Parts: sequence; structure tokens; C-alpha cells
Amino acid sequence: MPRPVSVPDPADDVAPPGRIVTVDYEGHTYTYDLDGIELEALEDWDDGKHIRAVRSILGAEQWAAYKQRHPKYVALDGFLAALLKAATASAGNPSASSAS
Repeated sequence: MPRPVSVPDPADDVAPPGRIVTVDYEGHTYTYDLDGIELEALEDWDDGKHIRAVRSILGAEQWAAYKQRHPKYVALDGFLAALLKAATASAGNPSASSAS
């Protein structure tokens, strides 16, 4: 007698919401799912492609909003610092703050 075939339920592939990171930067709020960051974004960061990594993490809509509000390179360092501080706080370091 043939054995029944187990068919995976597509709903099992849906990850529950992860740790949502909220970044308040110069009066605007950006959010992303810390647990949803793709490995490619981390590889981009490690390869020094910080803008590409941040664009991937935030998503096209939030990245476009950031660029519209801050079109100059000079604001990027502060924004990257705020993103990292917020991620650190969400990852379990309560001494970090996401407000800037």
C-alpha cells in the first residue's frame, strides 16, 4: 500500500512578524523588520555598499522618502548611526536609543 504523501501547508512558510525597528530621524519615522533583513543586505553592508544595504532594508518607498527629505550626503552618516543604534536596541541592548 502506498504511503500518503505529506504536502506542506503554504501557510507554514509565512514567518510571523519579527522585531520591528522604529527609527526616529529628524522628525520622521522609519520602520523595518529586524528579523526580515535579507542576507544579501548584510553582505552588501559588509562589502561597503551601505546605501544599497539600507535601501534594501528600508524598502523602496521609505528609501525614496528619505532621499526626498535628505538629498545631500552629509545627512547620511547621522541616519546610518540612527539605524544601527535602533537595531542594537531592538536586538536586546536597552541602553541604545533610536531617537536622533
